[in-house]
Amino acid sequence: MTSFSLAFHGFMRVGEITVDCKNKQMHTVKFENIKLCDARLEVLLTSSKTDQFGSGTTIVISKQKNKNVCPVQIMANFMKVRPPYLGPLFCHFDGSPLTRYQFSALLKRSLSVIGIENNGFKSHSFRIGMATTCALEGISDEQIKEMGRWKSQAFLRYIRI
Repeated sequence: MTSFSLAFHGFMRVGEITVDCKNKQMHTVKFENIKLCDARLEVLLTSSKTDQFGSGTTIVISKQKNKNVCPVQIMANFMKVRPPYLGPLFCHFDGSPLTRYQFSALLKRSLSVIGIENNGFKSHSFRIGMATTCALEGISDEQIKEMGRWKSQAFLRYIRI
C-alpha cells in the first residue's frame, strides 16, 4: 500500500498522511505537493507538528533498485490510478480523504492477512522502523534526526535495535 510505503520511507507521522475523524487536514500531504522525478520522489510538507508556522520542508525519497519495494515506483503506480481530486494525497474514489482510523484499520488487517496479529504495531511503527533501519545501516544520529524532522533528542527513543 502506497500510504505505508510513504509513511516508512518518509519518516511520516500519521497526521501527515491522513485526516482525523473530524476531517481536519492540518498537516496532511496534498496531491499537488507530490513531485515524481526519474530517480526520486519529492514530498512538500507545507507544515508539520514541528513546523507550526508553515515554513515548509521537502522530503526527498530516493529510488531503490528493487522495484517491488521502491517508494518512487510505488508512488508512480499509485498516481496512475488515484482519483483526479486536489486535496489530501490519499483519498477514496469519491475524493473523501483517508482517515487516521482507516489507516490504522488497514494496517491491522494487512498484518492479520500475513499472519501477524496482536503484535503492537501501530501507525507510529513506520517512523520507528525507518529510524531503526537507518541506525542499523550506520547512518549518523544527526542525519537520522534531520531526515525524521526531529527537533530534539526524542528520535533516540525510536531506534530499537
